[in-house]
Amino acid sequence: MTLAIKTIMSVLVAGVLMAAAGTVAANASSPQKPAGFQSGTLWVVFVDGHGNPESKPFLGVENAFPSMPARQEVNTLRNTGTLAADYEVSTRVYPAAGASLDEVLLVTAFDRSSGEIVYEGQLSELHFRGTGPLPPGESASYVLSIAWSNSGTDDDAYQGQALRFDLLLEAESAAG
Repeated sequence: MTLAIKTIMSVLVAGVLMAAAGTVAANASSPQKPAGFQSGTLWVVFVDGHGNPESKPFLGVENAFPSMPARQEVNTLRNTGTLAADYEVSTRVYPAAGASLDEVLLVTAFDRSSGEIVYEGQLSELHFRGTGPLPPGESASYVLSIAWSNSGTDDDAYQGQALRFDLLLEAESAAG
């Protein structure tokens, strides 16, 4: 081997050894993970009646009328991740042109297992937090009950209207 090649190889070997020593030193002096830090996956989804994930649960209100019987829909969430999760459910309403059913419909959401009412009011303002952390592999179900309120408004303008909306789901680690 020539002197130039020996010198280059010596420099490369020295560089690799220095890099390895630096990595060991960095790992040895790295600060500890902060308290409450967890690794894992955070994934909470809406599921259908068979437990299959749904990107957007289908919900809608059509042909509503005064004194109509309450329409109820069960919505189930499942934690498919590996971390316990806190979650929130809210809506995005797509009102029709003209009078909006959102003005006269009353929505009540309650936890199916406890019966606790977690929201009551207009659909467009629906927002509630889960009643507790959702452990990995577990589900929580909520019933949305939609009825015509006794608002005393001129109901004729709302009859036959439709109201389309999405349920939105946000989750975060229950550990903070």
